[in-house]
Amino acid sequence: MKKVFRIVSALAAALALLLSACSDTSSSVTPFVPFPPPEPQPEPQPEPARVDDPSIPLTLEALADGTITLNYPPSTFKYKKNGGGFETVTPSGDPPKATITVAAGDKVCLFANGTGNSEKGSSSEYFSIDCSADCYLYGNAMSLENADTYQTCAALSGNYEFYGLFCNNKHVKNHDKFNIVLPATELAEGCYSGMFNLCEGLTAAPNLPATKLKKECYKMMFQDCINLEQAPELLPATELADNCYECMFYSCRSLKNAPKLPALKLATKCYEAMFSGCKKLAQAPSLPATELADFCYSSMFDSCELITSAPALPAATLADSCYQGMFSRCKGLSQGPELPATTLADDCYFQMFCECSGLKTAPVLKAKTLARYCYRWMFYKCTSLSYVKCLATDISASNCLENWMTGVPAGGTFVKDKNIVVGAGGWTKDSENGIPSGWTVKNAE
Repeated sequence: MKKVFRIVSALAAALALLLSACSDTSSSVTPFVPFPPPEPQPEPQPEPARVDDPSIPLTLEALADGTITLNYPPSTFKYKKNGGGFETVTPSGDPPKATITVAAGDKVCLFANGTGNSEKGSSSEYFSIDCSADCYLYGNAMSLENADTYQTCAALSGNYEFYGLFCNNKHVKNHDKFNIVLPATELAEGCYSGMFNLCEGLTAAPNLPATKLKKECYKMMFQDCINLEQAPELLPATELADNCYECMFYSCRSLKNAPKLPALKLATKCYEAMFSGCKKLAQAPSLPATELADFCYSSMFDSCELITSAPALPAATLADSCYQGMFSRCKGLSQGPELPATTLADDCYFQMFCECSGLKTAPVLKAKTLARYCYRWMFYKCTSLSYVKCLATDISASNCLENWMTGVPAGGTFVKDKNIVVGAGGWTKDSENGIPSGWTVKNAE
């Protein structure tokens, strides 16, 4: 017991000595001072989206010293530099040109009462703007339609009004705060055709609010804009016109997302080659249309190599060449869409899946009677294809199966109508124009 008492007493004495040392201000021991807790860091905020500001006239803001060249400028053209008064230009030469000299940071606002392009149509003598050095492009393009009322102007007065306006201008770029604004809801034939063709500096397309389109209104509008990544989220038009979206984003090889396309009734060549060559486009938009037109989807997604699945195609009635080459060279496509139509049209599926090297299973081909050229080159060089179900009983139409299975590997399965006898009903085996070599033939249940 005495031993335990001595241990406790020793511990108590040690503790007292320690407390005394800590309280002695003359001690050389630095007292422990805890670090303050780190201040909370704000979460990184996304950069604000560019805005549409129709009050800003169409503006070129120079990023470096250079010139702005005006080809065939309209007689009403004028401009303001850095908020100054209106200035005019005097074109000279053949073809007539005028230049505006700019220094880095200069802002040049453009005005006119019509571009004059509507008088010339799609000829080579159209008003266009080129820059010798990089410029931001933003503001309301209607300042070239009506210099006084551009902020509220929503109607284009003539055909081809902005045709080729910045075509091949490789120096225009998107501003980080303000969009290019195209507010017109009343369009005209060819009004924006080729407007930004070959503008390699653009990364984002402007919004396009019109719901009623005109012939060729967006044709080739952004063709070969190789750095364009962002299309409008929605193209709201429900009333289309011939060639209205033809080649709109052709060869925009950086485009990642396609806009929504709500139209239910299509027009001739309305979507022809719209996204052809968009090599980074991984998903096709929904295509709800039930009323088709000749060549309406022709080559729409040609060479879109990253598309792996096709959208539903609900139309039960087809038109001539309506799906011609629609998914040609879509190497990532592994299965085609359902094809509900039982009555076909000339060339309707011509080259539809041509060179789709990833396609393994063909859509069920339900039609009993084929049309001229309807399946011509349909599965040409589909080097992974291993299953086709075709229920046709009348294959007498001219060239309806021409080279439809050329380049397809041996070893697949072909399912036919049970009432057709190979060799007797027109079907031939071991043929590029019939049942491919080395394929097993089965009857549909």
